[in-house]
Amino acid sequence: MRAAVLLLLGLAALASAATTFHGYRVVSVTPSTSAQVKLVKFLIKRHGLEEWTHTLKPRVSMDLMVPPSSFRAVLKTLYKHHMPVTIKINNVQALIDEQMKQHRVLDALPRSFDHTRYHRLNEIYSILDGVETDSELVTTYVAGTTYEGRDIRVAKVSSGGSKEVIWIDCGIHAREWVSPATCLYILDQLTSGSSEATRLLDSYDFHIMPSANPDGYEYTWTDNRIWRKNRVPYGSLGCHGTDPNRNFDSDFGGPGTSNSPCSDIYHGPSAFSEKESQAIRDSVISHNPKMFFTLHSYSQLWMTPYGYTHNLPANYNEQYRVAGVGVDALTAVHGTRFVYGNIADVIYMAAGGSSDWAYDSAGIQYAFALELRDTGNYGFLLPPDQILPTGEETFAGIVAAIDAANGYTAADAPHSPCTGRHWKATGSVENDRTVEQTHFTLRFTSRAKAIKNKPIVNEVLSDAALLKRYAREIKALQHTLALERNTDKNQKVEQVREMFEEQTRRNEELQAKVTELQTKLVVSSLPRGCLWNPLDKEAAAARRETWCAPAIRSSRMSLGHLLLPTLPSCVEEHKFVHSLPRAAGAEPGTAG
Repeated sequence: MRAAVLLLLGLAALASAATTFHGYRVVSVTPSTSAQVKLVKFLIKRHGLEEWTHTLKPRVSMDLMVPPSSFRAVLKTLYKHHMPVTIKINNVQALIDEQMKQHRVLDALPRSFDHTRYHRLNEIYSILDGVETDSELVTTYVAGTTYEGRDIRVAKVSSGGSKEVIWIDCGIHAREWVSPATCLYILDQLTSGSSEATRLLDSYDFHIMPSANPDGYEYTWTDNRIWRKNRVPYGSLGCHGTDPNRNFDSDFGGPGTSNSPCSDIYHGPSAFSEKESQAIRDSVISHNPKMFFTLHSYSQLWMTPYGYTHNLPANYNEQYRVAGVGVDALTAVHGTRFVYGNIADVIYMAAGGSSDWAYDSAGIQYAFALELRDTGNYGFLLPPDQILPTGEETFAGIVAAIDAANGYTAADAPHSPCTGRHWKATGSVENDRTVEQTHFTLRFTSRAKAIKNKPIVNEVLSDAALLKRYAREIKALQHTLALERNTDKNQKVEQVREMFEEQTRRNEELQAKVTELQTKLVVSSLPRGCLWNPLDKEAAAARRETWCAPAIRSSRMSLGHLLLPTLPSCVEEHKFVHSLPRAAGAEPGTAG
């Protein structure tokens, strides 16, 4: 009994010690001149503002978290100096509370993937244990141990043999929760058994570190949701933490870092002084990857070296090309727009970063740092319902970048990932960077005996014939309506109009039914994991259980074998034209 009371008191003390942000706001500020940049720096120091984005240069917006006690004074100063200000988050704590409320307590640790919620560290590692047990493709290893004694784990996904390695790490900054969640999604896709996963694993091994900063990540769950660094204490200063992504030996201590342990960008006592950077360094050197991806949030950026200088790497044009292919493929999934280029120019100067070290010291020719969703509407507090679309688009972009670095195009893929059927598609994208509208003509060749669910086939054919009859009747009613208007018979016109509207409604309902039946038919006829089309928002929502697009990832690539839902039948050939919605109208950072 006494132990239980002590436990409850301990939990209460922990809750009371947690940092809260009631009344804190996040504002976006855009200085226009160097003088205004200096003024923003002064306000940050004077009022203790938290930098959510660290860009400090003219004509580039930055996000600042402002305490309620300073809000009026800060805004007054900014308005006085004619700086545009946008309030992005009106109450940070309210958003944190809502996110925590959505995190349901589980009866047992999860052993399988769930992309509808964020996971604490023990849940992430339990999922790793589950996938390692269930999949012969996965083995895990411990890359290092943190200051507080937590393992830094890596999942290796391999189909066997000696292959080139792709490295992906997530969560080096603790508060960027969507990053570890995206690593889990990528791991899920690679172990799904899909034709695309098989193709990738035929050529590469993947090493995925879902939480590169376990101490800091767990601290964001228990004490301070906005914590960034690791949790190493610094004596009498009363401050904790080094920024592990300023601790690599790439111009260590250079621009964009701080020598104060109380700063969010403290670089640490020396290069590789931290367990987290050591774990990444040792694993990368040991496995010599061909490509290096480190995933952060937020800002929607795809970045190449360098961060410590505005000079460009020797192979910048090639890295820029591959980044562009990745961004095109990412954008094609949900319309989310990314900016790409070198770190120093795209975001800010930052020395000691992992991707710079990977390129300079580890000799990795493709070293990318990605900032995932969003652009500040939620910032580090991205809602759980954006985990899945973030994972979908990020995986699409990474796959396209891998293929581009290897000279792969869609034409190189197997003609059909689905045994016993032959699909062919032709099409074109009218705009290189934005999928404005794409038309596909598809042929589906099959015999009736190859279709597993013949009753659905018959129902689809019957309803399709009925649709044609409805279309003829609607056309006749339109003609009758025009004639009745000419004779000015108002009562008759109204009757015909009602018949026309009713017939149109029935036609729409039947069309929806046919679409549903098509889905059932395709799903029943093709193997699980072969059905996902990233360019269709409805298909993307249904994921691989519904549609399939095994290789198309970039609007710059050939659309030679994109699989889309069609109207399969017992006839020898069937053509279907599919028009995509305009991606250009989608809001950046939103699904679909």
